[in-house]
Amino acid sequence: MYEIKFNHDAPNIPELIGITLARSDEIIERIDEADKQTETHKAFMEEAIRLADPKNEAELYFVGYAVGRIMQRKSSARKRAALERLLSGF
Repeated sequence: MYEIKFNHDAPNIPELIGITLARSDEIIERIDEADKQTETHKAFMEEAIRLADPKNEAELYFVGYAVGRIMQRKSSARKRAALERLLSGF
């Protein structure tokens, strides 16, 4: 199994796991493309991995982390919108 070398002095998650900021930006751009092209969580994850083309396990973990955060934010936004609709009648 691949062992990630953590840089505990790094100021952000990509650098913490050994990914450059330029590469993390590229990965995020690919994930954004995947998000716009897909409609289900499964398709989103598959397309994000395909488009990001992770070069090692650290990049694959980063893709998974970023996709998870995006799905979490979308879910929270949907819940907030539903609550606002519910409360707008009061």
